[in-house]
Amino acid sequence: MVNEKARFEASYVVDLQTGCWLWARSVDSGGAGRMRFQGRLRQAHQVALLLAGVEVDPRREITASCGRRECVNPEHLHQVARVNNPSRSLRYLGATRRVRRTQDG
Repeated sequence: MVNEKARFEASYVVDLQTGCWLWARSVDSGGAGRMRFQGRLRQAHQVALLLAGVEVDPRREITASCGRRECVNPEHLHQVARVNNPSRSLRYLGATRRVRRTQDG
């Protein structure tokens, strides 16, 4: 079996200007990285935190303080309550505005 940590580390590229670890492998429809880890398909954000020794709370979302969805640097990742995730709120508002504009003509 391939070492999961080594496989994870081979799956991102470091942006030297920002310190972001940019996921360079498979992504889901929302643009979040994903990989098989401990027998399950997981988000790359979760894997990053688990490998850093952080317990992942399944009731929370993981967001990057740098604002880059593809960043998997554990120093940039934080677990937040779903209602407090600003990136989710902004995506939702943008989608709502697009729908209203389309309906209004």
